[in-house]
Order: sequence, then structure tokens, then C-alpha cells
Amino acid sequence: MFGLKFKGKAEQKAEELASKRRVITEGALEEIDRARMEIYFRSGMSSVPLNIVSGLFLGAMLLTAVPVLHVAIWFAAGASFATGRMALARLALKRGGNLPPVLDKIFIALTTLSGAIWGVSMFLLPIDQIVIAHFAAAFIVSGMTAGAALSSATRPVGVLAYNVPAIGLMMAYLVILGRPESYGMAAMLGLYLFVTIQLSSRYRATLKEVFEANASLEGAKMRVETQAKALRELARRHEQTARRGEDATRAKSAFLASVSHDIKNPLAGIIGVSRRLAEDETLDADTRKKNRQIFDASEMLMRFVGDLRDVSIIESGQLNLMPGEITAERLARDTRMLWEPKARAKGLQLDVSVSGDAQLVLAGDSARLKQMLFTYIRNAMRYTANGRIEVRLGVDAQSGKACLRADVEDTGRGVPREAEGRLFKNFFESDADGIRVMDGTSTGLTIARHLAEMMDGEVGYQRRKEGGSHFWFSAQLPSLARREDKIGADAGTRTAIEDSPSAPAFAPPAAGNGLPSRPLRVLAAEDNAINRTVIEGFLVAKGWSVEFAENGEQAVEAATNKAFDLILMDMRMPVMDGLQATRAIRDLPSTAAMTPIIALTANARREDEAQCLAAGMDGFISKPIDTQRLFDTIASVISDGSDAPMARTG
Repeated sequence: MFGLKFKGKAEQKAEELASKRRVITEGALEEIDRARMEIYFRSGMSSVPLNIVSGLFLGAMLLTAVPVLHVAIWFAAGASFATGRMALARLALKRGGNLPPVLDKIFIALTTLSGAIWGVSMFLLPIDQIVIAHFAAAFIVSGMTAGAALSSATRPVGVLAYNVPAIGLMMAYLVILGRPESYGMAAMLGLYLFVTIQLSSRYRATLKEVFEANASLEGAKMRVETQAKALRELARRHEQTARRGEDATRAKSAFLASVSHDIKNPLAGIIGVSRRLAEDETLDADTRKKNRQIFDASEMLMRFVGDLRDVSIIESGQLNLMPGEITAERLARDTRMLWEPKARAKGLQLDVSVSGDAQLVLAGDSARLKQMLFTYIRNAMRYTANGRIEVRLGVDAQSGKACLRADVEDTGRGVPREAEGRLFKNFFESDADGIRVMDGTSTGLTIARHLAEMMDGEVGYQRRKEGGSHFWFSAQLPSLARREDKIGADAGTRTAIEDSPSAPAFAPPAAGNGLPSRPLRVLAAEDNAINRTVIEGFLVAKGWSVEFAENGEQAVEAATNKAFDLILMDMRMPVMDGLQATRAIRDLPSTAAMTPIIALTANARREDEAQCLAAGMDGFISKPIDTQRLFDTIASVISDGSDAPMARTG
């Protein structure tokens, strides 16, 4: 066996670069070694036919100067060694590129003998004369050893085992000749042997680098595939988490919607009864005071329940703005109408002013704008014991867009400094001296922030130097036209009517005195007993008769069998809801299908109103029931046989 190892500078450099650039795992090294041995044995097996063909050619040349028997023995030996190598190489390939140690040694021995056969061919020729067979032998042996240097390069011992005996015996033959030219040829063969070994070494280094690069790429590919699989799994988990979050949000929204409706229904009844009691002049002052406390607490709870539902809708991404037409002038007028009486009752001064183009018509969600503004005013009024509240509205119009800004300043106790940074964060609460400062109204501030952001605006708070608070919000809204231009172009339209100074906020255009003088027969579909009592009290006080249905199915049956002047329809009822009942009544094959229907429901969203009107209702009133709003809406849909426009009241 040959233990000599040759390593050129190129190989060393390649190995150094490989070691610096790649880190090959133990498993990859085993794979590289297996691939290297497979190439070696595959090359050894494929070279056997070439050895036999070359042996036949050289044998034919030897026959010109060598006895037939000698040539036959030489060829038979060479063919036997080559066939043995081929058999072992085939076995090695079946075993994945390896042989048992004993068989591997036999393979190397056969390789050595195969190389020696080529070198021995020179000794068969006569020494005293040079014949053409000498040149043929030298040519063939040189070609075979050059091929072996490349085909066996993956295993250095294989190159040495084949080339050293082949070229070494030829060198010995030339030295034995004892001629000057033969010595030179022997030296050249020695140089040739060195070159073939170096060539084999460099080729082996190149193959090694290729193997390592391939292994590195395979490793990188596996890592990428592993990472991709991990990312897919992570994405799947995130998707599942997001889906669960969305499901939870939807479930929460549905739960809050259901709970808010279930809470608002009895609250509406309590508020309705409280309003009826407030009209009773026989009550003493103490009872009236307690009734007022019940009314205020119920209204506060009603508002808080509505705010909670709004927050849930915002978080689920289901809140949609409903643009309409609004002017700063009208917003200021509605603010004065609603809040000046309350400010006077508390001994506060309320100043409302408008700067900029007050009559510019803006395309905005008026209800949501009022919701933000009224949240600020409500907080200011709640936490201001005495002094004044100033509301400033400003419009800054620029090329088709306008910035509407609202500022609310008060002379109250203000917000603790440590709590200012958390004012508009979700469900903020702050205690100062044992008093809960923001209470549930923080939910309103959270809603205001979300609404302003939906309108491309902002919200903010500043502490007043003189004491008190300064809240503000802005909204970017498209501008349409100035108010007088709009009225001039659309005279007689609903927009012009709604913009008239006499129209109250959220009220229909008709007045309560537009009611028919005759008593009306009313069908009220309502599943809540308290609300039925409230409705009955309002209608009977007008001298009207009322019949109740506790679900939509009963309402359809009553409308089919009896004649009514008006139907009040709740939205959510057992058996059949109000929307289904309305559609069924509109499909009746009688004049009952034309009976005016007004939604009377705790669902106060504009989306709910749109659903009611789309189902065929003529008006919409949200609970708790306001007497003026109820009869104004009835007046708008009952006009002694003439058609009237549907009114928006909610």
C-alpha cells in the first residue's frame, strides 16, 4: 500500500477557502465520502472495457516481436485482473460505494497488478533492438496512466496503485537498456509520473470543493426548506390565532349587541315610565326629585351601554360612517338647543360660536360629529361645578376639502396631570382623592378618538392656565356648497327643510300638531311588558286605542284580520322579528299592506335604521321613547291619506 500523500499549493488554498466559507456537518462529510467512493468505483468499472480493448491492440503489436504464448499469458493475466476489479466495483456500487476492508484491499491489489501488467509489457520485447512495439507500449501505457490519474483522482491510493507500477516498470526497463537516450526517457517518465500525480491531486481538490459546495448547498436547501416549513407552520398558527381573534371579536360584538339590546329594552321602559311620572302634577317635590334621579341614572346607563357597543363595533372594524350634509351653523344651533337648557339648570353659562364659513355644506356623518362634540360637552358639564363652558366651531376650507375643528373649554377641576397622557386610551379611568374622575365617560373619549381618526382627523387635550380643561377634535371633510346656494338649487327638498332654523336636531320635518284630529287605532308589536305599558300610556293619553302583539307572527296575524291606522314595530322579537313581520305585512293581498309602519326599537344604529326602511317601514324611532319625537314621527307618516316623506328620527 502506498502511504505517500501529495498536496499541492492549489489544493491547500482550496481547502483553506472551503474551511473558511463553509461549515460541513458530520452527516454531510459522510455523504461527501460516499459520493467520492461511488465515483471511484464507477470509474474503475467503466475503465475495464477500455483496458481490454487497449490490451488487444498492444497484444497485436507485441506479436510482431514476441512469441504468441507469452503474449497470450500476458493478455490473460491483464484481462483477469481487470475483470476482477470490475466485479468488485459492481459490488461496491450495490453497497452504496463501499467494500468490506478485505475486499477493498483485494481491489487495490488488483489495481496494482493491472498497472504492473502494462509496465511488464516492455519486458516482453527484445532488448537488443527497438521495434514499433516499443513505441506502441509507451504510447498506450502513457494514455492509460493519464486516464487513471483523472478517473481515480477521488482516491489517491488508487492513482498510486495503478500509475506507479505501470510507469515504474517502464522506467526500470529503460534503465536496464543502459543507453544514454534510455536514461533520458526514464527521467522524462519520472517527471511524467510526478505530473500525473499532481494533476490527480489538483483534480481531487477541485472535486472535493465541488462536493463540499454541493453539500453546503444541500444543507442550505434543507435549512431553507426547514425554515420555510417552520414559517408556514408559524403562519398557519398566526392565521389560526387571527381567526380565533376574529371569531372572538365577532362573538364579543354579537354578545355585546345582544346584551345591550336586552339591557336597553328594560331601561327604555324605566325611562319611559319616568317621563310619564314627570308629567304627573299630583306628585310631591320629593317624589319628583327621586324620579329625576332615576331618570338621570337610567339615561347615563343607557348612554354607557351604547358606548360599549360602539367600542366593540370599532374594534371589530365593522363601523361605517354614513356621510350626509352638515354645516357648522346647524351644528352650533343643535348644540345650543340641546345643551343651553341643561347648562342653565346647572347654573352654568354655555357659549357657542362659529368661525370661518359657517354656512359651507360639508359631507360628513353628522350624527358621529355630534357624538364626539356632545361627549366633550357632557364631560365638561359633569365636572364643572360653576363658571362657563365655551364651545368653538371652526371651518377652514381649501379646494374641495374643509377642516372642521371643535374646541370645548370649561372652568371645571380639570384632569390630574398624571392622567393626561392616558385620556384617549381604551377604557381609561383615574382616581383622584378617592373620586373617580373620568368614570364611564372615558369610553366616550375612546370612541371620539376612533371616530376622528376615521375622518382623517385628530383629538387632543390641553390644560387651561386659568384652570379647567380644553378638549378638541378635528375632521377632514369634503366641502359641497354654501348653505344658501344649496337651498336655492334644491328649494323644497328635504335637505332645505332640515337646514331650516326651526328644525330641531334629529327630528322629522312635520310637527306634532300635524296629527289627525280623529282617534287612531294602533297596533304595537312589543315583547317587553314595561315598554308596552309606556307605549299604551303615550297613546291612550291622545285618546287613541292600541292593541299589542308580543311577536312578529302575532303582528302579521293581527294586521291580516283587523284594520289599523298605524303599526309600531319592534325589531327584535321572538318567533318572528320586526323586519320579517314588516315584509310579510307588505306582501299581504289587501289594503293592510299600505298601513304605515314605524320602527320602535332599542337598536339605535343607523345601519339598523337602514335595514328597517329597506324592509318597508316608514319611520324609525330609537328607545327610550321621547314623546315629542314619537308624535312628530307619527305625524310625518300619517297625513289623512296623502303621502308624506319618510322621516329620520334616530
